[in-house]
Amino acid sequence: MQRLYYKKDNFGFLPTDGTYRLYSYTANDKTPTSVFESHDPFALRDIAADGHHVVFTMANNPDNDLDFGEGVYLSDTQTDTLTNLTDARPTWTFINAKFSPNSDKLLLIGHTDEFDVNTHNYVYGITLATGEFTDYTSELDEEAHEALFSDFPQNLDAEDAFWVTNEQFVFRTSWQGHSRFYLNQNGQNQRFFDEHARITNWAVANNQQLIVTYSTPTVPVKLATLAFDSTLTDLYNPNATFDASHEYVEPETFWYNASDGTEIEGWLYPPLAPTEKNPIVIDIHGGPHQAWTENFFFDIQLYANNGFGMLLLNLVAARLTANPFAKQSSATIVSKITLI
Repeated sequence: MQRLYYKKDNFGFLPTDGTYRLYSYTANDKTPTSVFESHDPFALRDIAADGHHVVFTMANNPDNDLDFGEGVYLSDTQTDTLTNLTDARPTWTFINAKFSPNSDKLLLIGHTDEFDVNTHNYVYGITLATGEFTDYTSELDEEAHEALFSDFPQNLDAEDAFWVTNEQFVFRTSWQGHSRFYLNQNGQNQRFFDEHARITNWAVANNQQLIVTYSTPTVPVKLATLAFDSTLTDLYNPNATFDASHEYVEPETFWYNASDGTEIEGWLYPPLAPTEKNPIVIDIHGGPHQAWTENFFFDIQLYANNGFGMLLLNLVAARLTANPFAKQSSATIVSKITLI
């Protein structure tokens, strides 16, 4: 092998002479038909309402393993033509694309690669007839991507924006450990969700609301509707029986300043039954590409139920100089945390 990446999870060794194919499938006669093929991998992102225009993302320079630029490509499966819609931005990385209901525009999620893989993803748009490129969200300075960390929710999708109508769309951002949601209409971004919760999966139900699953530090998961007027209405709790027979610890959110003045956020989970002396576990995540989040953590609740305090920081390391669990406020706790 003479490539930097020689294998992929769930794929095995990366072939150098393989062919990647896209098929259409006719349900009536159960016939698959190859409509596109490439010697380089690509990711199908969406299909237009006409059924023969498809959009996918693919590496712009697949032979260069150190070039992470991913373009958005439009394929017309009837004429067998392929168009790079983002060829004017060859170093950018796009991770998703969605057709508007009438298929004349695309929503894109991607980043400029200004800070390599540390660059924030934002929502952009392309008008297909003219090629006009629109920046919808970078003024918010919020990551328009699910960048929150938890090993409890599994099999989450990667959707960060959906069309509501041809002129409206909804997008999600990650902000200070929780999810935010915005409705873009008339060129304006209106925030309609900003609670201490993580929206784990979601889709547009109609032009008034979303259907969502969400989690909080004391709610493993619930199915709900989220209206554009900010109303969150629970529909179903699959863990109702378990919740009724178990106690969960509510964490306290706090902020403190590092030695260089940087604001650091953290969550303190006290033990369920605090005593004069309790051990504390500082749980450190990898990074810096993801963050602790305000959703349910089974392992943290397990520790807290067994007498341990849990400290979560969106930071590499910290040192506690005193027991923080003697009925103290977060302001007192913060004064006893110093950076290593």
